[in-house]
Amino acid sequence: MSTSTSSGDLIADRRFNYAATLAAAGDFAAAADVLRQALELAAEWAEGWVTLGDWCQRAGLGEEAAAAFATASRLDP
Repeated sequence: MSTSTSSGDLIADRRFNYAATLAAAGDFAAAADVLRQALELAAEWAEGWVTLGDWCQRAGLGEEAAAAFATASRLDP
């Protein structure tokens, strides 16, 4: 999953782009780790949280995926 909207933070966007490269290579756990760092800078970025949920789910991190989706829903119902 990728997003087309900026987080509003240049560094967070760069981290997201790196994370997306990892996800494209199939390393969803590493992608989620880097995206978590981006979300520390852009905690209100709902699309980022949706993507984190997707990548966590693909990495077998079901509880973290559910929490990320819940955060996204809270930010953008």
